[in-house]
Amino acid sequence: MNAIYFGTNHSAREIFNITGTLPAQLIEDMVDHTGDVEAMCETIPNIEEGKNCFPGENFIDASGAISDLLDIAARLRGDNKAAILAVIEKLDALQLEVARQSEYGHSELTNALNVLEGYTL
Repeated sequence: MNAIYFGTNHSAREIFNITGTLPAQLIEDMVDHTGDVEAMCETIPNIEEGKNCFPGENFIDASGAISDLLDIAARLRGDNKAAILAVIEKLDALQLEVARQSEYGHSELTNALNVLEGYTL
């Protein structure tokens, strides 16, 4: 709770540090929000599981699909070879974009966990 209270420039923690207590209304507000914090903290296992659902960095290549296509392309000539190499390029680009998005999603979930763990009761 980093909000500013009672028309002052002080947070709840600063008010407590200065006065050794908190105003009754602020305590009531905190008690009223305890259930909200508990509910938020109950989402932690879901977020942790979500972090593990992203594909690995080279998920397409790990299946061997790109290597197989490169082997096939090595045996082809002309337009057929060009066509399969174009498909390989698209798969590489897709793999890179999914890796970027996965990294971003993983990072955002980690940030959310850090926030929630700061509120753990």
